[in-house]
Amino acid sequence: MQCVVFGSGEVERSELSAGLRRNLGENSSHVLTLRFVSANVASFDVACLSLLCHDAHAVCISHLDAVRAEHFHAMHLRGVRLVVLRHASVSTALFDLDGLRACNTPHPLQLARTPVLSAHVVAELTLALVLCAAKHIPAAAARVRCGDLRGDFQLGTEIHGKTAGIVGTGKVGVLVASALRALGCRIIAYDVAENDSIKTLAGGQYVPLDDLWGQSDLICLHAPLVSATIHMVDEAAVSKMKRGVVLVNTSRGKLVDSRAVRDGVLSGQIGALAMDVVDCAPGVLGVDHEFTAIPDPELRELISLPNVTITPTLATRTRESLHAVCDSVAQTLTQFALGRPMDTVVNP
Repeated sequence: MQCVVFGSGEVERSELSAGLRRNLGENSSHVLTLRFVSANVASFDVACLSLLCHDAHAVCISHLDAVRAEHFHAMHLRGVRLVVLRHASVSTALFDLDGLRACNTPHPLQLARTPVLSAHVVAELTLALVLCAAKHIPAAAARVRCGDLRGDFQLGTEIHGKTAGIVGTGKVGVLVASALRALGCRIIAYDVAENDSIKTLAGGQYVPLDDLWGQSDLICLHAPLVSATIHMVDEAAVSKMKRGVVLVNTSRGKLVDSRAVRDGVLSGQIGALAMDVVDCAPGVLGVDHEFTAIPDPELRELISLPNVTITPTLATRTRESLHAVCDSVAQTLTQFALGRPMDTVVNP
């Protein structure tokens, strides 16, 4: 059997291969062979994807990918029977599940997720970005690296005593709210389904979304990506925010309209912006653009601004998290290769 792994880096390839050996033994390649592709599925047209999936029985995709109905159809026609997502949640805004369900004859195309991602790793990076944005740490470090040791070029802001707005109060949102409360923040939150932990652990209160935009000195986005949350931070939302607000997004790039936040940063409406996820064209993420211009002008302009910090999905890039994700993917692929029931299938 063969599995094509899309959107994979060097470290990930090593971990996945090691995970298969742990599950299938040193001769794992006799049972299942991995073929690695650096780019995501969304980077390819149907014809190219069809060639890449030749003789493949399974496909493994990144959480940064966006798979349309025609992609699923091309995989299915090539004989692919399993798609494994290296992430805990399956976003209906990124993955055409209706298109997936239509691939059901002569065999169903199954989708499996990887439910081992720790909420703590995302919460930790969120706090790091909050402090980076509020204290202008990346810009200050860059100036020191250039030999400028003056400390008076840009004033930061204190977190203590400020109002922090948490949009999305699942596990990550609660952890971030609790940590910011410990730093002396007043916590307000918004979610379509209230979580009692916001009140009991973070001493927070729920408010309407427009009130959260208007009251918060600091906003952290932790909402899931569904049709209702695409570009929830748009021009109208930015206009309702406090002038000089600190905005942090470690959830999904499409929660934010890049043009709206760019204009907000340039006008001073947004005082500092920090994001570990971005909304950009296919083929931009996961690629080294050191010697070529980033082929997304809005992202390129955002990166150039001194009060903007963008990281390349670092939240899950820890030794512990990568090992857990790759080991879980390897277990799912092992179950598939040996014809055993798979624990993580979304559409059995």
